[in-house]
Amino acid sequence: MKRDGLTLGTKIYCTFAALSAVLALTAWFGFHTQSTLSDALTLATGKTQRKIELAGDLNTAKSDMAVATRNTIIFTYAKNSAQVAASKVDFQRAAETLRKSMSELTGLVVTDEGRQLASRMEAEFNQWQQVYAELMQLAEAGNAEAASQTLQDRAKPHYIAMAADAEKMIEINKKLVDEQRQSAEDLAGMSRWIMFLLLGVGAVVAVVALAVVRSATGELRQLAIELLEGSRQVAGAAGQVASSSQSLAQGTSEQAATLEETSASTTEITAITRRNAENTRSVSGLMAETAQRVGEANHNLEEMVQSMKEINTSSEKISKIIRVIDEIAFQTNILALNAAVEAARAG
Repeated sequence: MKRDGLTLGTKIYCTFAALSAVLALTAWFGFHTQSTLSDALTLATGKTQRKIELAGDLNTAKSDMAVATRNTIIFTYAKNSAQVAASKVDFQRAAETLRKSMSELTGLVVTDEGRQLASRMEAEFNQWQQVYAELMQLAEAGNAEAASQTLQDRAKPHYIAMAADAEKMIEINKKLVDEQRQSAEDLAGMSRWIMFLLLGVGAVVAVVALAVVRSATGELRQLAIELLEGSRQVAGAAGQVASSSQSLAQGTSEQAATLEETSASTTEITAITRRNAENTRSVSGLMAETAQRVGEANHNLEEMVQSMKEINTSSEKISKIIRVIDEIAFQTNILALNAAVEAARAG
């Protein structure tokens, strides 16, 4: 069934394809948005947050190193070599923690500014360790004044520079977290609008599908009505054909009976005609014999009387034969007339 240039099946297929496309697009966009937000969340709560934690660890380790350095000076003044050695151990432990945090942080930074800060803190850390080694030699020698002066003049600037760089690193990553959070919020807002748009498109396609289905239902109902009416007409025509077939069968039976009668009459006529032919041949023979006898009478006058008698006898026979022929002819005419009448009736 074809309406408006499109078949019913084509309309249903197109509507199904549109619904499938909207559903597939919605599903893809939902998964894509979820993946993007998941990546942003992983980046914000994983890498960026980890960088902030590492920067805090650097700041804490740096503070522990500074405390260990001051304790070294204090215990040098107190001439407590055991505590000086313990302070050295504390400094080395804090330095190792700072080195590990620095190594992990360097592998996570992705911006140029972050790499510069990490490189600068690593340089300050190395220089601080070198200064501390000199300070430790002075402390172990018992020269507390020189060690204190080294702390103030050479170690403290590295401490202050690392503290500033660590704070700046924390600020950069906090700002990055804010940017990532804002980007995620923007993406979520845009995703909501796009989802609303897709839902609107899906609703429109659903309305169109409903209209197509209703139209298809109406067309199918009309088609069923037309088929019912056609079946009724076919049933009426079948009844008429059956009646006509019955009439035709009856006429055929009558024609068969008439043909049988005609065949019987024809057979009878054929037999009569055959008998007429035989009688005609007999008459022909008698006529030949009569002619012979007349010839003999012409040549033998003496036998004329006897011949005349025979002629009279033959004449009587001929008269009888002629009467027979006349009767046969009359019967033949009657049979022919009957045959003609039967043929006219059969026609």
